[in-house]
Amino acid sequence: MAVTVREVLDDALVATAEPQVEVAGDSLDNPVRWVFTNEREDVASFLAGGELLVVEGRSLVADGREKRADEYVKSLVNADIAALMVELVEEVTQLPKMLVKAAKHEGLTIIGLRRRIPFVDICQSVNTMIVRDQMRMQMQVDVMSTSLRSELAQASNPKAVADGIANLFGEDVVIFDVDGLEVARAGQNINTATDCGIVLALEEQKRPLGALEISQRNTVFDEAMCRRIEQIAAPVLTLYLDGGARVGMVAHLIAGPEDGVHVSPMEAREGHAMLDAL
Repeated sequence: MAVTVREVLDDALVATAEPQVEVAGDSLDNPVRWVFTNEREDVASFLAGGELLVVEGRSLVADGREKRADEYVKSLVNADIAALMVELVEEVTQLPKMLVKAAKHEGLTIIGLRRRIPFVDICQSVNTMIVRDQMRMQMQVDVMSTSLRSELAQASNPKAVADGIANLFGEDVVIFDVDGLEVARAGQNINTATDCGIVLALEEQKRPLGALEISQRNTVFDEAMCRRIEQIAAPVLTLYLDGGARVGMVAHLIAGPEDGVHVSPMEAREGHAMLDAL
């Protein structure tokens, strides 16, 4: 799982700055992609989303910026930052009222720092934690990929694929074809009304094959793991699911004759053959 704002507040070095949640915003569980410090009013144009922005409190009241707090907050929210962290020491010890009002209205999380520590130390500590977490997640995905490839190496039918995935994760698995019909099942019955599972789209060369549903009773699948499972399972299942060929034939028939008007004898024969196959 990604590092969150809440976890940043628990970081040993950040804790020495005595952080306090000034505005809770939408969630303290927002993922933090990177810690960045820049006190320009147009900083949003330099952000890519997910940043924890760290600024001095004095920057928020310099040059009449307090009057433009609403625009500043909106720009940060539109840039999709994780949170705003403000040093509240010496000259500026309280957040500007207009900033607080705008943050509450826009759902921006603001963290106040009541003790001064170098911003570079905050960036280094938290960014190191983020990089380590990303490396750990990548290692988990790589290990999972190797294990899943091993499980599916000898799979000779959709049921064997379902069994392999179920055995690896200890979850329930259902495989559907492109029409939504069940093809194979492994584990206990998945109760879609109560189980919070994931549904992965299966496709080969951009043609849909079907879907793979996996429960999440024991394992929480993040986006990276989901994409990797799709990439490994789809080439195996394409041998047994005719969804790709079926969709291709339907698309070909819908497209009509090559010249857009007249059907040639060969096209007519191909069309009849495809209809018979379907």
